[in-house]
Amino acid sequence: MASFSKYQTKQGEKGLFKLDISKDSATGKRKTKTRRGFNKKKDAEAAAIELPALLRDNTYDNRNTLWTGIMRSGYSITRTAGA
Repeated sequence: MASFSKYQTKQGEKGLFKLDISKDSATGKRKTKTRRGFNKKKDAEAAAIELPALLRDNTYDNRNTLWTGIMRSGYSITRTAGA
């Protein structure tokens, strides 16, 4: 189930939604996805309908999760000379 709310920015009022996607079997806590930056509630509702399908089909691209996984795996980033 999605919940919708508004928040204030310098550019004006924007919308967001939070969607319960599952429950963590180990801790029993809810897992949620939050998406922000919608100008209209209708846009947020459309995205909230689309998100579960993307998650189910494994086509959802979450760069933040990818980066966290890389860092947890012990991958180190080093700067090379001249860069």
